[in-house]
Amino acid sequence: MTLHGGAYWLGTAHETDFHNRIAMGLIDISGFDRVFGVDYRLVLQEPFPAALIDALVAYQHLIDVEGYRPDQITICGDSAGGNLALALARLLRDTSTLPLPGALLLLSPWCDPSFSYRLGDHCSFKANYDSDIVDVSMTPAAVQYLLGSLPTLANQSPYISPITTNPRVFKEAQVSFEGYPPTCIVMSEAERLWDEGVELKKRTEQCGVAVHYIADPDAAHDWIQFTFMEPNRTRSLLKIRDWREKLASSVQSA
Repeated sequence: MTLHGGAYWLGTAHETDFHNRIAMGLIDISGFDRVFGVDYRLVLQEPFPAALIDALVAYQHLIDVEGYRPDQITICGDSAGGNLALALARLLRDTSTLPLPGALLLLSPWCDPSFSYRLGDHCSFKANYDSDIVDVSMTPAAVQYLLGSLPTLANQSPYISPITTNPRVFKEAQVSFEGYPPTCIVMSEAERLWDEGVELKKRTEQCGVAVHYIADPDAAHDWIQFTFMEPNRTRSLLKIRDWREKLASSVQSA
């Protein structure tokens, strides 16, 4: 099940959208049998938590209508879709609405709409400005659309900024990733969100999550959607296939 990127305000799951190249790569190279794309509501239609509700309904559809067991489902999200995948896993864990999926696959996930990792001259968001494509889509204006009438939520909710450095979240919210399924995080050292990926890896591992981290040395943000970005794209999709096969093997032998 894929949750597309686009800073919550652009993109679609339709087969003609450029994000569909991720789905095709997962099928053609990474070995997934089927991919279900979720056309969740964008923030210009409805702000948070509309996208999260849509993701939950889509996940329930796969289980109740399509007949998949939760452990057969990998929830994949790229960029803002990675943020949404993390939020959906948190919702499933916190509410016990449905069992958690078998795995998470996070491609260049946007983990901190509170922007707490954009401080200092040496942060990756500033240092990688010339090597990445991320610019206006992840600005405070995009977050303002996401939050609607709840402008402080980005700094206070782990459903939106699960790795924020805001002390209020650390003191008052449950920011633990304990209980999350096996997770593959795919990041590039050249992308502006690199610091967020590194921090997500650290925090999930500290909570006992089985994390597989794929680091590309010089690709742009969310490069798996760009078919021209080779050999980085195919190399990463093959590494995802290896992770998937090893994960399936470990589950069968358990």
